[in-house]
Amino acid sequence: VIPSKVVFSVDFRHQELRVIDQMIGQLHERIDTVKERHGVEIEAEQLWLSEPTPFDSTVVQAVEDACQSSGIPAMRLWSGPGHDAKYMQAVCPSAMIFVRSHRGKSHSEDEFSAPDDVEASVNALLHSLLAIASQP
Repeated sequence: VIPSKVVFSVDFRHQELRVIDQMIGQLHERIDTVKERHGVEIEAEQLWLSEPTPFDSTVVQAVEDACQSSGIPAMRLWSGPGHDAKYMQAVCPSAMIFVRSHRGKSHSEDEFSAPDDVEASVNALLHSLLAIASQP
C-alpha cells in the first residue's frame, strides 16, 4: 500500500543552536533531493524553535554530587524540550532530575517508573537542595 499523503514531524535537539540550524538546513537539502529524484511534492514548515538553555552548573553539580554520595546511579543528559525548568532558568538557577523509566519509555501510556527509582530521585532532589541551601 502506498499512501497518497504522509504527515510527520521532526524534532531536532542539540546543546548548540548553530547545530540545530545545520540539521534543519540538511533536512531541507535532503527534501529537495527526494523531490527531484522521485518527482514528489513535499511541503516543510517550521512550527517552532526553542533556543537551547543550559542549566546552572552549580545546581547540576549539586544533583550529581547528591546522587554519587547516595549511591544512586546517574548520568548527565541534555534535554531539549521546553520543560518548566527551561523557563525557570531565566528566573533562578535550575536543573532537572530524570526518573528512570522501564524500557526508557517516557510521555506515553507505557511509561512506568518503579517506586525505588522514584524514591531515589526524590532523595537526590532532597540532598541537592540541602547542599545548595547550606552554601554561603
